[in-house]
Amino acid sequence: SPGCSGVPDRIVILPGGRIGFLELKAPGEKPRAEQRLRLRQLRELGCIATWTDSKAGVAGFLARLKAENPGDINEYLTDILEAGGLI
Repeated sequence: SPGCSGVPDRIVILPGGRIGFLELKAPGEKPRAEQRLRLRQLRELGCIATWTDSKAGVAGFLARLKAENPGDINEYLTDILEAGGLI
């Protein structure tokens, strides 16, 4: 994404065409406004996109990305965003 700041750090591609975007933050840190904007834009396009500040968060993101039901992923993302005060 040259020239496009705020794009998530990682693009996660799993078998079966499961693709997600993950912004990694240091423990206790939250995404900057520009990063929140990019995550929101990706979600509005129908992508799975979120952020985490922990190894447990990465594990949870991967587990949800592997889930059979995409609705589970959307619930997980909403929970993270609400917990972080981002929506």
